[in-house]
Amino acid sequence: MTTVRYSKPKARKVHYCNLCFEKINIGERYIYQFNVDCGDSWTFKGHLACNELCDVMKMYDDCYADGVTGDIFHEYIDDSYYKLTNKSYRGVPFPEKLEVVMEHFIPIKK
Repeated sequence: MTTVRYSKPKARKVHYCNLCFEKINIGERYIYQFNVDCGDSWTFKGHLACNELCDVMKMYDDCYADGVTGDIFHEYIDDSYYKLTNKSYRGVPFPEKLEVVMEHFIPIKK
């Protein structure tokens, strides 16, 4: 996979994060990538925090050449939520699980 373009623009319209599948709100900075591989091309959009979480949790080290997909991201969050809370992740809304995992891996900077 080759990243042809990488930027951190400010959203002029609502987008959806390719990792957590939640909204990227108007005015919010986000990751934008244009990627190519074996004749295929695609764009990637993601929250800055989701991307940082991928780095901190070393998700990129475990994924294939296509990068971290939304499915892989969700699996990491589900597994981490279970390990951190010792509770089943089933039935727990994804944003709630993501918040617990983010608070553990990315402390709030003061």
